[in-house]
Amino acid sequence: SKATVSVLNWVCVATVHTMPAPAEKKDFLSMLSSKDGQTVAMYICFNITAVVGVVSVNKILYAPPNNFNFGTSLMCFHFMCTWAFVVLARKLGWFESKRIETSNYVKLGGAQTGSVGFVNLSLLYNTVSMYQLLKFSNILIMCVIEFVWKAKRYSNQVYLCLIALFVGVSMATVETIDIATAGLAWGFAGAFTTAGYQVLNKHVQSENDVKALQLLEFEQPWTAMWAAVLACFTDDVRSLAVYDYTTYRVFLLFLSGFFAFGVNVTTYLIIGKTSPVTFGVVGILKTLGIFLFGVYYMGDSPTPKAAFGILLAFASMIMYTYFMSTGQGAPPANPPAPLPPTPEEDKDTLVAVQDTDARDD
Repeated sequence: SKATVSVLNWVCVATVHTMPAPAEKKDFLSMLSSKDGQTVAMYICFNITAVVGVVSVNKILYAPPNNFNFGTSLMCFHFMCTWAFVVLARKLGWFESKRIETSNYVKLGGAQTGSVGFVNLSLLYNTVSMYQLLKFSNILIMCVIEFVWKAKRYSNQVYLCLIALFVGVSMATVETIDIATAGLAWGFAGAFTTAGYQVLNKHVQSENDVKALQLLEFEQPWTAMWAAVLACFTDDVRSLAVYDYTTYRVFLLFLSGFFAFGVNVTTYLIIGKTSPVTFGVVGILKTLGIFLFGVYYMGDSPTPKAAFGILLAFASMIMYTYFMSTGQGAPPANPPAPLPPTPEEDKDTLVAVQDTDARDD
């Protein structure tokens, strides 16, 4: 359909800036068709498909008559499924193992679990609109974390695009703002842990020269362990043990785990190939895609404010993509400091000064 094609086109366009900035500026259209750009576009399409799949299956599990109300335990199961599929991929020869410092796995696993846990608490204590608004703030918080931790800066044009993108998507999806102290605290905790987790993910992959599957193989057991500890405090473990696991429900659980594997792998692939900020833009793109799906297929009528917000968000993404893909994403470099004079130059300067002194006498 036209709506689906339109959203996928925007997905492809949004991946252009994922390539490292070239030494020379290249034609914008030629970068659209680059091989690496198409690869990242494929990762993003798979990520969107997996996200829609896991959300849809989880809704079936949570709803009557299944009533599987063990969200944290399901999250733990997802991490275990991801690890199992990654191990299977290694045994099939799809990649080679590479182990790095255990502390990286522990920190990354804790950050991922904290991110999901705090985001779920944000949804529990906030209205949907406030939850969305706090979630969208991730992309701005990532810029702050990257600047403080990595001293990474973007150009003023990119910062303006990100702010306009945040404003636009908020106008399109946020109806009312109801502020509650607990909800605000959990929301910002979720935003900071999510942003921190994604920045840490990129840092670990880059600093250790490790690929997505290589990292997931040894990191996911730690993430599952953190989630299992959290489940002891958030889920009714006794009820989980006596839950009626019919064949259909077990099938849904493993289908959910398969989609979760797709989400986790494509998340690591996208962050590894691009940047945390890029992944944040992709997340907003998915939100807009869901919103447009409701408009085109469900008959939802957007308000003038929402329509303007959509236009502003898409215009911001286009400009952000353009700046990043044409090498204008970083701030202008400071002019190099002048080189110290050579001994010959010092000698010539001394002779010139002596000649001037002699004439003055």
